[in-house]
Amino acid sequence: MDLVIASLPNAGSLKETYEAILPNKYVEWFSLISQQLLRVLKQTGFFILNFKERVVNGGRHTCVLAMSLEMKNQA
Repeated sequence: MDLVIASLPNAGSLKETYEAILPNKYVEWFSLISQQLLRVLKQTGFFILNFKERVVNGGRHTCVLAMSLEMKNQA
């Protein structure tokens, strides 16, 4: 595969459509998926991830930062 584009639902949102995944479990949940995406992606391919920040108790949750670090570690 030359290109993978993923646009994820916000962590903890869309409970009616998706199984509710809490922000603190989101990276663990997606890392299992991303491992398989990276497995089929060519070494010269691109992986684009659209992931909106989650606000919890008036502040940004760290799941976006954690997701970025996890994706870097997988590469």
